[in-house]
Amino acid sequence: MLFTDEETQELFRKVFDLELTAEQLAEYRERTHGWITALQLVRQVAHRNVISSREGETAIPDLGEVLRQSERDIFDYFAEEVFSDETEEVRKLLLQVSLLDRIELDACTALYAGTNCASLLPNLVRRNVFITVASDRRAEEYRLHPLFQNFLRRRLRGEIGRAGVAAEHQRCAAYFLDRASWEQAVRHLLAAGRLRRSGPGDCGKGV
Repeated sequence: MLFTDEETQELFRKVFDLELTAEQLAEYRERTHGWITALQLVRQVAHRNVISSREGETAIPDLGEVLRQSERDIFDYFAEEVFSDETEEVRKLLLQVSLLDRIELDACTALYAGTNCASLLPNLVRRNVFITVASDRRAEEYRLHPLFQNFLRRRLRGEIGRAGVAAEHQRCAAYFLDRASWEQAVRHLLAAGRLRRSGPGDCGKGV
């Protein structure tokens, strides 16, 4: 279930008697894409902040800070309530495809041979596991929710290391180069090169 901008505004108006500015609303839309779970966690964190800071007058929470705190809660939620509940086969696929910005069935099948992408991906969509689907005249395409994708990429890096992630990016780049998909190939080549150049101090950055 997704919230529109109007529904997000109404959520904060009813719960906190707060009006989101146009900039705040745009930031929430960019970071949560309207996912109700993300917004509920934002609401919970903001509510805790209000309760903990009440000393005489009710404090208005810093919504930007609330959003940053809630992202950490969201990652915890993903790890505990979504990712961990999936089968080993699905967890492996999610980690693998997290490196792809656009998950096309042909690419998924070629890159991850032996994985039933054509069955698993639609099933994840039906169960609303933070993945959406879009179709055009060329092919069916899937996309992970950005917050979930970031969580998966961090998890993948923790499991196979930076060198392993760089090698995966290199493998994806080779696939897209063979098919003259230059934009996607370049993105993976740049990601592989950036990972190889990064030192231990860069561990907190995304892949």
